[in-house]
Amino acid sequence: ASGGRTRRRSNAAVAAARNAKEVLAQLSVTESALKWKERSELLKQLAAALERVSQATVQTPRGEPGAPQMSPRRDQAGVAESVSGLALVQDLLGSKDRSKNVHVVTGTLAVFKTAANIVGLGAGLHAAWRVVFPVVLSLLKDSAKTVAAAALSVLDSLHLRCFRLRDASTVPFIIAELQQLGGGGVGGGKPGAGAKSAASFITWILRALKLENEVVLPPSEQEGDYKAVNEQLARALMGLLGHREIKTRDLTAQALSALLLAAQAHGMSEAEISALLAPLSTAHPKPFAR
Repeated sequence: ASGGRTRRRSNAAVAAARNAKEVLAQLSVTESALKWKERSELLKQLAAALERVSQATVQTPRGEPGAPQMSPRRDQAGVAESVSGLALVQDLLGSKDRSKNVHVVTGTLAVFKTAANIVGLGAGLHAAWRVVFPVVLSLLKDSAKTVAAAALSVLDSLHLRCFRLRDASTVPFIIAELQQLGGGGVGGGKPGAGAKSAASFITWILRALKLENEVVLPPSEQEGDYKAVNEQLARALMGLLGHREIKTRDLTAQALSALLLAAQAHGMSEAEISALLAPLSTAHPKPFAR
């Protein structure tokens, strides 16, 4: 019985991968040759086909804490199509004149989410990741709620399966986003245009930190030096303690606490933590006391 189910799942994955390949061929038409409705519909079809592949091949439910960080076999059905999907998303979101149409952007994000889930840990090693991941982070603050919600769905789905906050493939982009929101320094500076929506980004950071603190994670080759990365993240978060929004300041203090508790659990001494936070004693005494 189990053998029959395995064959059916395999056949379903092969059929869905074939469908994805056909849709990818249609999407390879130049941008000017497709109207936004056509492109949006094809992106939905591609995401749906890859979702069927995922359901037949990815064993751990997406979003489940501790989802395995592993790469599938290269000959597994749908992997080649997923890698092509990542390249397609890179072209669509990485272009300076990329479409701002809500339907096209959300469809592109759906393709990225499902394709990366199939590729697994290997997603962070592809060139597309370095282009797309920072765009997804920035879209958390998008003025269109549907786009921001789609970006959040991507990050929640891929977190732990494809990346951790401290991975070399992700942490530089997270720190850059935090620095941009905080003005680049401990005092926070003058927040930019995205400052009003900084809370959405910090909310996700806080949730991801808490999740990584709660679950037992296997060692990761991509994770950088724990102490050094924690210090970098802490300094970047400290730049938002002077943010003009109370909600953002409060969320940042919570995120900083969660980060430092994890650092302490991994061997960072109280003296080292105090030295790291020393600039706050005069710049922001209230969060420093917390």
